[in-house]
Amino acid sequence: MAVIFKPYNFLILVATLFFIASFFVTRKTIEVNLSDSYYIIGFIQFLRMVAVVLFIFSAFYKLLKRYLNLLILSYLHIVIMLIAIGIFIFITDPFGKALNWITLIFILSQILFLTNICFGILKK
Repeated sequence: MAVIFKPYNFLILVATLFFIASFFVTRKTIEVNLSDSYYIIGFIQFLRMVAVVLFIFSAFYKLLKRYLNLLILSYLHIVIMLIAIGIFIFITDPFGKALNWITLIFILSQILFLTNICFGILKK
């Protein structure tokens, strides 16, 4: 049971769940309006893209585990990132200010990841 509590194993589990969920979706597309451009992304492709991104973060966590000393920052990064992805998936109207806030939350979670790496390098 202690194996799943490592950040990279947790990310692999969540990424696998997103990948499996991509086979059982009922929603067809996600529409995103950015400025004058209107993007339509297939929901299956979006879920698989999220799974790939989470697998990449899992690899980063596995490779940099000796530099990531603050476990609370690791899990805070993961939880905030998953909340931002979840809000984007379940929001009914991803236009305007809502999309800006989701993007801001996602970027702030990446700053937590970089902060954790910097603290780990400074400690070594």
